[in-house]
Amino acid sequence: MTDLQKRRKRTACNRFRRPQTPPESEPPSSTAVVNLSSSTLTSADLRLLSKGLNFCPTPPAFDQAELSQDLTHFFRRIRLREFFLDDPPTEREPFCKKSSWMPPKNRVPVLEAYTQVVSSETNQSNSPLRRTHDNLPRDERTALSSLMSRSDIIIKPADKGSAVVIQDRQDYIKEAMRHLSNSDIYTLLDSDPTDIFSQQIKQTITDMYQRNQISKKAVSFLSPTDCKAARFYLLPKIHKPGNPGRPIISGNGSPTEKISLFVDHFIKPLVPQINSYIHDTPDFLRKLEDIKNQIPSTAIIGTFDVTSLYTNIPHAEGIAATCAALSKKVHPCPPISDIKALMQQVLTKNNFTFMDKHYLQRHGTAMGTRMAPSFACCLCLALKNACSVRLPAVPLSDALEKHLIARGHSARRVREAIQRVRSLSRSSTLAVKDKKGRDCDNKLPLVFTFHPNLPPLQKITSNNHNILLTSDRLQRAVPEKPIIAYRRPRNLRDLVRAAVPPLTPHPFSMVPSNVIALRDASSAATTLLNPIPSPATALGSRPDLVRISRERLWMQRLRTIQPYGLNIQEGHD
Repeated sequence: MTDLQKRRKRTACNRFRRPQTPPESEPPSSTAVVNLSSSTLTSADLRLLSKGLNFCPTPPAFDQAELSQDLTHFFRRIRLREFFLDDPPTEREPFCKKSSWMPPKNRVPVLEAYTQVVSSETNQSNSPLRRTHDNLPRDERTALSSLMSRSDIIIKPADKGSAVVIQDRQDYIKEAMRHLSNSDIYTLLDSDPTDIFSQQIKQTITDMYQRNQISKKAVSFLSPTDCKAARFYLLPKIHKPGNPGRPIISGNGSPTEKISLFVDHFIKPLVPQINSYIHDTPDFLRKLEDIKNQIPSTAIIGTFDVTSLYTNIPHAEGIAATCAALSKKVHPCPPISDIKALMQQVLTKNNFTFMDKHYLQRHGTAMGTRMAPSFACCLCLALKNACSVRLPAVPLSDALEKHLIARGHSARRVREAIQRVRSLSRSSTLAVKDKKGRDCDNKLPLVFTFHPNLPPLQKITSNNHNILLTSDRLQRAVPEKPIIAYRRPRNLRDLVRAAVPPLTPHPFSMVPSNVIALRDASSAATTLLNPIPSPATALGSRPDLVRISRERLWMQRLRTIQPYGLNIQEGHD
């Protein structure tokens, strides 16, 4: 190969690599990173955070155990499609737990050959020695490690816009306590009522089942198990004087999470039918276009804003408004009285924690529960969403261009996209886009967590798809090659300090720091000697899922060798 050919090959490879520094990089905008803390951030800190909290730094290595598990899930999808190939299509019940049932193997020998070939080629393609290209420069990687270890600051996204906000820990706690000290809305509790609330919600769901209002699958889905209290946090409102925080209660894993989803399933379709409903900004602009000839040139557009809408909704009035909206529409079971009972459970059992203390929201609805937006819209039928004053489009697009380039996107591609949009008519830019896209109904998804060193999964599955086509049954079940889809790895939002750190370095440690705990990293459900039953098992949860998760973590840390999951050493029989 000549020197010219080598240079051309290097150039072709580098085209797909993100440059360490954008060719036309600009200093981070003051609106991209807002530092409200007393700490001074380095230029590397600012450049890192200006990428946004959704930016995903390159992980050190991909999880081989997770890769194997994802392949197993993919093979299960093929087996399920083959197993139910001759069954008529049925509508899936919206409220049921995800099944883990696996069809029996060896029904179609061709399928077993396909799974073996794909697994073998994937394992052979794993190259732990392959160099990983880092999408962060060295100084920004150092800045990331520094920000991850700091406990004196809190990093959050702004309440509106895409800015990243840095606050002092004490200022963040002070603002949170300002909200929580309002006794009209929040009450400090002596203990955690999560278990009591879970039992009360289970009783309500059981009563609905006994009256044949919900199915047995719905009971299993809605009944709270292994619940924890919701979490309280703030999003800084940098667009308001004093930068107040918007209180949000994250109800993931809380007792009311599933029943809030259930209620929202029935009341959310009512919202678009409201005369004053506005879906988003393009929807508002389309409405103005429809009546522009009826608006005089001297007209002034005015908006109304409700202060702390979610926390100021009275429970009785909100439930009455929602039930009135439901009564105007014919809907399937359950009856409105049952939906009303579940709404009362969501509103009165939204306990949460902050700084290891337990609270209960007594007034309004928690911003974070699934039914909250629809519940608020049903109450405010006559109010319109807030809208900004219309500004010239060109200056705003210029600001967007600078913002995207500062985020690390290609300046050439950003400018080409903006020029393409400017060439379009206003009506075409506001038109509702068709979301159907390509026909993917017959394609099975093969989902992995992205890493640049992953095996060539697209190539492996495509090259071996002909194996499936040799079977008439599989040719009907899986006629097209699978779609490769990627989960994102941990992003900056997951990595940098977003939660209030504990005051003690090891708040949950139960052993002295000089004691070393030993645990078997093999795929076994018990420890080496004198196994102790885990708390998760005693609670009746899925201990196998908890165990598998912990095993994967320790197999990565202890670097167990292939076959993955066996705790053996080279040179030992």
